[in-house]
Amino acid sequence: MRVIYDSTLFLQDNVGGVARYFVELANRIAEASIDRRDTVSVFAGFNSSRLTAADFTRGLHSGVRMPVFRGSWRIYKALNDLGVQGLLCSRPTEPTVLHETYYGTPRLWNARVKRVITVHDMIWEEEAFAGKESWVARAKRISATRADGILFNSESTRRAFHRHYPQRCSEAVTHLGSELRTTRPRRPVTFPWPYILYVGRRPFYKNWAKLVEAIGLMKLWKTHGLINVGGPLRPADLAVLTSAGIPTERVITLQCDDDALADIYSSADCFVFPSKVEGFGIPLLEAARCNCPLACSDIPVFREILPEGPWFFDPMSAEAIGDAVANCLAKGRSDPRVASARKTAETFSWQRTADQTVAFYRSLL
Repeated sequence: MRVIYDSTLFLQDNVGGVARYFVELANRIAEASIDRRDTVSVFAGFNSSRLTAADFTRGLHSGVRMPVFRGSWRIYKALNDLGVQGLLCSRPTEPTVLHETYYGTPRLWNARVKRVITVHDMIWEEEAFAGKESWVARAKRISATRADGILFNSESTRRAFHRHYPQRCSEAVTHLGSELRTTRPRRPVTFPWPYILYVGRRPFYKNWAKLVEAIGLMKLWKTHGLINVGGPLRPADLAVLTSAGIPTERVITLQCDDDALADIYSSADCFVFPSKVEGFGIPLLEAARCNCPLACSDIPVFREILPEGPWFFDPMSAEAIGDAVANCLAKGRSDPRVASARKTAETFSWQRTADQTVAFYRSLL
């Protein structure tokens, strides 16, 4: 069997959960392959991604990082589509799976190839455009129509998908892993104050502004700072902090590798995940594995992956968020919920994800 991952993901500067998923998947499938006739290739092509050959097992990744300019995406996409078609046609009789790393790979010249997509979330259909189809939703719909198999990262995502699209091909749910790639023992971190932790970007559906409102409403900033692991604060973010009455000196935003992130999880008084919608929720499990007390939105996918452990709250209510975070801070790490969450989180492994994915590939072939 030959498995090829295409270049779509590499045409964007993606370092979030989708990127982690494909890096772990390709590496672990390649490393676990016993049959030398099984091969894995990551065709990055002409790309603008921060993902490089160094992120993959040696020899998996092929591609060239190129400059970004007006119209570059369309040019690189067209060239990469030709490149992957040529790769697929180079060994026409070999059983082959093409796994799209995002949505939008064109029709295939080699009809023997089985095409797989992973649906990571349904944010754009359920939250973003209120009935108006976005380019992401349109590309997803086209890819789903052409796919021979669809993987979902949660049962919640699968159910949401079928609220919008009919079932028409093979499907499977493969939960994601939660291990951080650490290389050393954890170290204590020092900030000027004990802290509440938020991890991730801050688009509207992540609900960061409502979390800030809750911290301001409950005056939690007087005893705890807020650590944001993600991109730098924008002027709009600073305006949210000002509106909530939170001094900017009580907020730190940083980016870090997995070793530092594990340290930060392990020293936080509370990790908060306030999203209105998610496809999975890797940071929730990462925090749980680090014995961090949890407060998160009461949404189906979080109930699916961690039914016991977090303090759940209504993500639309600043009062509910504030109460849950305050209770989480009061109970601390001695709360039995913390141990329960860690026990459950440790059952989510990237190796299990890879094994289930390989079994799905083989079922299509």
